[in-house]
Amino acid sequence: MKNDDGNTSSDGSTKISNDGTLHVHDLNKNGQYAWKNIASETPLMDINKLGQVFEFSKTTKQIGQHYDLYDPIKGRILGVADAEINYKSTYDPAFYNTGSNKQEKIAWAEKHIGEVWWDLSKVKWLWYEQSDQEYKFNNWGKTFPGSSIDICEWIESDLLPSEYAQQVNSFNRGDLSGMPLYKDDSQYTVKQKYQSNKNGFVNENIT
Repeated sequence: MKNDDGNTSSDGSTKISNDGTLHVHDLNKNGQYAWKNIASETPLMDINKLGQVFEFSKTTKQIGQHYDLYDPIKGRILGVADAEINYKSTYDPAFYNTGSNKQEKIAWAEKHIGEVWWDLSKVKWLWYEQSDQEYKFNNWGKTFPGSSIDICEWIESDLLPSEYAQQVNSFNRGDLSGMPLYKDDSQYTVKQKYQSNKNGFVNENIT
């Protein structure tokens, strides 16, 4: 083989990087390739093909216990919990009239109090549909270590988010629970309400 001005080594390989050289690997044995398949993904469960799951007694001809499909990666969680959640997203769907990113004209107020949001950015799941049946059985629906299930509810309070967090941490008020999402007061909604006992308007904070 021609030395190519010193740019080609004795075994025919090039000494120049990124020169566009193309290598072709021929079969040594018909039907057998150099790259061996170690593992391949099996088809995932199609939840759209699964209807209701329940126990049925051949003796009494009665339907017994119903079962929920639990496949959180595909968005299927237990029905009791799912019915309580209004929003599922990786971002806060609310708009606020106070803070660094305020939206006064479309700020969420009284009509959203009590609604629930699942913050999907905090949770990561194990890939439980891989490997064999034993692995699937032991890991189905489990969260990845370090992730969490964060559920938020919009509430109304006479306290700022930072004040609310302080009261919860100090256990001064037993009627408070949970922790504000923006406990640095960076985002919340303020509405004024008239209170007859104070004969005036007071601020109510929605977080």
